[in-house]
Amino acid sequence: MKKLTPFLFIVAAAFMGGGVSTLSKIASAEIPPITFTLLRFMLGALTLLPFFIIFREKITKIDRKSIIAISLLAALNPFLFFIGVKHTTAIMGQMVYTALPLITIIFSYWMGEETITRKKILGVLIGLIGALIIVVHPAIENGTNLTNSSMIGNIIILCAAISFSLYTVLIRKHQKDHSPLELNMYFMLTTITAQLFLLPIDLATAPAWWQTITNSGILGLLYVGIIGTGIYYLLIQYALKTSSPLAASTILYLQPLFTIIWAGILLGEKLTSSLILGGILAFIGIGLVMSRQKARQ
Repeated sequence: MKKLTPFLFIVAAAFMGGGVSTLSKIASAEIPPITFTLLRFMLGALTLLPFFIIFREKITKIDRKSIIAISLLAALNPFLFFIGVKHTTAIMGQMVYTALPLITIIFSYWMGEETITRKKILGVLIGLIGALIIVVHPAIENGTNLTNSSMIGNIIILCAAISFSLYTVLIRKHQKDHSPLELNMYFMLTTITAQLFLLPIDLATAPAWWQTITNSGILGLLYVGIIGTGIYYLLIQYALKTSSPLAASTILYLQPLFTIIWAGILLGEKLTSSLILGGILAFIGIGLVMSRQKARQ
């Protein structure tokens, strides 16, 4: 059971994260982007607060400056993604993010956090193929022009993926002295602070957005904030603590599959044979990546 724990964290996080894309699209149509991100992370922080009280957690001062500096890398991720996706397509955005495990294994090896084996490389490549099948095949079937994207937008999204990849590698050294719950709260509070500085932009461009928000927008925000932020990122922290940055990053292989499953539940979209094949390859890739975790520890 102990060997399955990191895998269960990854699958659970991917499932919860799969709903974020669909429900964010609903909520962000009614809430300005910076305000949406701020409210999302405020809800995430409030979600974690009861756990702090129950488990008598506290924000300690050990390495506080270092953790905040590293958390800024994670805070950059949603901000850069928002900027980048405005200059490219959503499909290309997902495709760029499927490269995150490749980026992570490079950083992890460079910083001494990961040993590269043939099995891990094979797992990363098989998982990447599976994720790309999930992301690209429906777009091709629907006649989407994959070249209709901006190089600048793709580069910005790549920078977003790199910033989060660096965060997952660098934060590992603090997991000995800090719990996943505490590190996640640092991340939430750092992101909230960063978004507060940007909030005047939304106040100037959409000063009365709350007057037209619907129940769908509110429910979307609540899901993304409570489940897709508070619980989702906490599961990532636990996946990091119990496995490795590379294993945790493979969440991005499963998330597109669960995004489509969520779209099927909410929007009536159907699973196809290509999506099932992509999902199987994604699971095989993750299994290969994690198969040597016990030996590494």
